[in-house]
Amino acid sequence: MRQKMKAQMSIDEHNFLEMGDFFSEDAELTKISSALDEAPELLEAVAADLRSGLKEAGAEGMTVEQVLRSAILYQLRCDSYRELAARLGSDYNFRKFSRFYAQPIPHFSCLEKAIKRLRPETFEKLNALLVAYAVKKKLEDVAMVRADTAVAETNIHHPTDASLLWDCVRRLDLLMTGVGAEFPQCRFEDHDRTKRVKKLAYRITLAKNKKAKANRRGWYRELLKLVHEVAGLARACRAALDREELSLGGDPYAGFFRSELDRFLALTEQCAAQCERRVIEEEQVPAGEKVVSIFEPHTAIIRRGKTQSPTEFGHKVAVVTGAAGLVLQYQASRRSA
Repeated sequence: MRQKMKAQMSIDEHNFLEMGDFFSEDAELTKISSALDEAPELLEAVAADLRSGLKEAGAEGMTVEQVLRSAILYQLRCDSYRELAARLGSDYNFRKFSRFYAQPIPHFSCLEKAIKRLRPETFEKLNALLVAYAVKKKLEDVAMVRADTAVAETNIHHPTDASLLWDCVRRLDLLMTGVGAEFPQCRFEDHDRTKRVKKLAYRITLAKNKKAKANRRGWYRELLKLVHEVAGLARACRAALDREELSLGGDPYAGFFRSELDRFLALTEQCAAQCERRVIEEEQVPAGEKVVSIFEPHTAIIRRGKTQSPTEFGHKVAVVTGAAGLVLQYQASRRSA
């Protein structure tokens, strides 16, 4: 089982802590560390998240405490997992807070895999812990609060029908290539149409002349035909996996490819249908029925009347803060996928 925390410090780790006299202490991280030490029950929630499919050996075999503290550092101070790994390797306060001490720092991809296992409910528990700690230490007075709303934008490219269909095709092609490489015994047709689809998508996007609107509809018809062909090939690939189910013997990779093909085939059909309605039939599609990203399908379309950004893509977030600026409560409205 994955260790929750290190039971005993090594000599190298003791020597590392003695180096603290040469570095200035980060007061904020020290206070957060004290709050975490007072709530060991939080490690149980994190441990439950990490049990689902994450290796426990090698660099990924970090303790539960190290994963939790690294996740806090990522949210608090870092813009990327590469930066988190770099600062864990070079910053004394980061190493001390995360309890890595003199240990080798895992690769940034290992940190990403571990931190992404943590569920939103776990972060809610963490926030509730910090609020309770702040009230107990009289750092925050909850008698006066302020409520506000904002938009948290998801990390997606600007959605157009052509770019969405191009995303669908390249994703389905990637999955079919993976099935062919992993299970060569599965027999199915796989004709690469990514170059043709990409060229059409760029032509549609970049067309700016007077005849662009008239030409665009014909190009979209050609694009939709190619998308339906690729979807048909993906369905044949999915059927081939089903035919080889007995010989695969419950291979976990086969289950992964089945679920991914099902998910992206459904999204491809939805994107194609919405394109036909909007472009071919010139129908107004309600915002709630639109897909703006196949990778973040929960993204909502939000219009708040702002001059600079009239349309935003993400989620509305309601935040309640106290007099000291601590977030006491938050809620994000999520659109069902």
